[in-house]
Amino acid sequence: MGHSEHDEHDEHDEHDEHDHHNVEATYNFNCKTPVMGFSVTLFNLMPSLNALNVQWISNKGQGSTEVTRSNPVISWQS
Repeated sequence: MGHSEHDEHDEHDEHDEHDHHNVEATYNFNCKTPVMGFSVTLFNLMPSLNALNVQWISNKGQGSTEVTRSNPVISWQS
């Protein structure tokens, strides 16, 4: 007959509309010819995706960049 503890937690439902989720994916490329970069097409498949932080390691070194919906190209040319 008393209040349940869950009633007090209703206020936690107001989340920021800009919540972000971290998803980690690893790709290994074994290319017969050198690849200097590529374009990310994941933005077409996921309308809510706005940006990706990309890190890479190659035989010439490592690096990182951010790709966005308006600039989806990853390039590691020197």
